[in-house]
Parts: sequence; C-alpha cells; structure tokens
Amino acid sequence: MNCLHASIAASSTGCASVIIKNHRLLCALALFLAGFLIAGCSEQRSADQPSETEAAQPVVMIRTAPLRHGRIDRTLKAYGLVIPAADKVRTFSVPFESVIEQEWVIAGEEVEANARLLTLKPSPASLLQLEKARIELGAAREQLALVRERVRLKLATRQNLVAADSRLDQARKQVQSLTRRGIGKTHEIRATAPGIVYRIDVRQGQIAAAGALLLQTVDQNQLMVRLGVEPEEIDAVQEGQSVQMKPVHNPAAEPIEGRIRVLTHQVDPRTRLVAVLVKPHAADGLLLNDYIEGRIVVQSKQALLAPRAALLPDGAVWRLFTVNHGRAIEHRVRKGLQTDTEVEIVGEGLQDGEPVVTVGNYELENDSAVRLEAAP
Repeated sequence: MNCLHASIAASSTGCASVIIKNHRLLCALALFLAGFLIAGCSEQRSADQPSETEAAQPVVMIRTAPLRHGRIDRTLKAYGLVIPAADKVRTFSVPFESVIEQEWVIAGEEVEANARLLTLKPSPASLLQLEKARIELGAAREQLALVRERVRLKLATRQNLVAADSRLDQARKQVQSLTRRGIGKTHEIRATAPGIVYRIDVRQGQIAAAGALLLQTVDQNQLMVRLGVEPEEIDAVQEGQSVQMKPVHNPAAEPIEGRIRVLTHQVDPRTRLVAVLVKPHAADGLLLNDYIEGRIVVQSKQALLAPRAALLPDGAVWRLFTVNHGRAIEHRVRKGLQTDTEVEIVGEGLQDGEPVVTVGNYELENDSAVRLEAAP
C-alpha cells in the first residue's frame, strides 16, 4: 500500500513538472509572437512616417515674390526748386517815380488776362517835374511872342527868333513826354496774359523809383526745375537726359517726367553744387518755389530683376533662395544696377517669373524645409 501511494505521488510530481514546462514554452512562444507583431508595426510606422531626424527639422515660414525681366535705371538723386523759365517772365515797371496806391494781388496768385495787379499815382517829385515842364512851356511861348514883336520892330534879329522857337519846341516835347508816361494821373498795371504772380517787390504806400521792378508774372505752363548736382557726379549728366521729379512734401505723388534743358558749368558759391535746369513735360502738380526731389536717369538697361529684400550678402557675392517642392534652393548671384526696390541680378538657373524668398530668407540654408505663409 505504501508503495502504491509512493508511486502515485511520484506520478503526480512528474505530471506537474511536464505541465510547468509546457506553460513556460507557451509563454515564450507568446512573447516571441508579440515581439514579431511589434516589430512589424514599427516597420509599418517607419514606412509611413518621417524619421526622428526628419521630424525634428524645422519648417521655415516664408513669403515670396517673382523675378521679372524689365527695365532698370541708374539714377542720380538731386534736389532743387521750381522756378519760372527765364525767357517767359513778364516784368512790370513804370518810367517815372510813383507811389503804390493799391495792391490787388499777392505772390503766387493765379490771374486772368487784363486782371488788375497794382494801382499807383505819380509821386510828389514826379508831379513837380511835370509842373516845371508846364511852366517852362508857358515861358517859352511868351518869349517867342516877345521876340516876334521885337523882330517886327527891327529890335531883334532872326537868330533870336530861331532860338526862341527852339526853346518852345523843347518845352512842348518835354510836357508831351511826361504826359505820355502817365505823370499827372492815376495809373493801373494790368496782366497782359493769364499766369501766376511770381513776385511783388513793392508794398502799398511805398515810393518806387522810375524803372524799378514792381512785380513779375509767369505762365503756369512755363516752369522749370533747378536741381543741384554734386560736382563729382556732373560728368555723368548730359543735356537731354530723362528726369523723374516729385515734391519733397509729397513723396507718394506720381513722378513728373522731364528732360535736362540746360547744364551749367560753374559751382554755386553758396550751395557748392552745379545747377541743372530741367523742363517738365507738364507743369501739373508743380508749385513755384516748391522743393523738388529729382532722379536723373544716367543709365538704363533691360535685365532680370529681383526685389532688394531677396538678396543676402555673402562676401563678394550675394545669395537668394528659390522654392521647389517645399524646399529652399540657394543661388549665388552678382548685383548690377539697383533702385530703392529692385536689383539687377546676374546668375545661373534663374528665370523670369520664378518665385524668390523675400521674408524668412535669413533663416534658410540650401534644402531647408519651407512653407508659404498666408497672405496678410
């Protein structure tokens, strides 16, 4: 009996050992299958998603603008004033000393033809001059009558008669001259043509000398712009060159086109600049004595143009970036002519209409990942 129990116990122990071994085998198999599945999923994710290196690469937000092929000008900047054309100024004066009785206009005022400008009257000195001439005329007449009577009585010679007659003729002409010049009455100065009052050199109540400048007018379409150019730049300036002008106080205004009419050859001792006279094609928008910024076109050409913001300095050359399938492509170029907004570029692999990066380019390297920023 004891032997039977021992046998049963041994048999039970062996079965338990087998069961434990089988359980361990199943666990190992399950772990193997789980690892296999995990590895397969990892490979699938690797195929569908970028690597950690790729995922860590930053994406730069950019803005772009297209290259364009067009005209670019090299210009010289100069400043100056709007002045009347020298041969189109109308000057008013009177040939006798006078008193300014009334001013009807002010400098800068636009006037029509025959408009009243000034009213003046002879000065006391002018009236005295006329009075003396009239007294002399009366005395000459009396002398001539007296000489004639003496000639009739044989008390004077014919030579005395000629002298008296000459005196009367001179006195008569003197009175006529003063009268024709307007002495003795109030005088009005009127505009001879439509225009602008350029300057007034007298004031109401002032005594103006005979022949003195009273005022000047100019036709509104007969204006010039006098620009001052640095002496070291004058060799690049020539008559006939195109000039773009705009008032300094209104830089947003449309440029006014013109051409150089006169190139002077002396340095102004006050400004130390060389004067250049420009004739605008149209005077609309120009005011007398207004301060003008002018850009003289000294060179012009057709070229491939890029926005100034697209170029980055890199030693002796410049860099810019184009975009291809979400990646930045670096190009090295040389600069040519340039304006405030555009630059002529010389380089390979660039064409008209191709977008170049203008915002965000300082953060880029060749093959950087980029994304176009939404327009504001």
